[in-house]
Amino acid sequence: MVNPIAVIVATVVAFAVGALWYGPLFGRQWRVLMNFSEGHATTNFGTEGISMTSAMLGGFIITLVLVYVLAVLMQALGIQSAGQAAWFGFMVSAGFIGTTMMNGVFYERRPWALYLINTSHYVVAIIVAALVLFYLG
Repeated sequence: MVNPIAVIVATVVAFAVGALWYGPLFGRQWRVLMNFSEGHATTNFGTEGISMTSAMLGGFIITLVLVYVLAVLMQALGIQSAGQAAWFGFMVSAGFIGTTMMNGVFYERRPWALYLINTSHYVVAIIVAALVLFYLG
């Protein structure tokens, strides 16, 4: 059985990676590439008017689902070392998320720089989550 505490901690840590990624590390570049103003965090997104609070809650929930599935797969594969956990996190993020997000470049004509910011966020967040799951699992 998957350790629910490990899943929650790994989710919080992965979500914190996102806060750093889209905040002090790459927040300015990301906002420019997304055509968001400096104060976009205090306004509603898109035509549906989703608030930043709702967006953050939704983001946390999908991160929780992602981390839970990662934990199930790691357990099923019998990950035995931190190196294996990190490699598995890299393979999942690059192989599934990185390739899927490439469609934004091809079909939506999103800039490569935006792809790199978004995809590298997931690579780092999933590797970190996999390591947390390994050590706490």
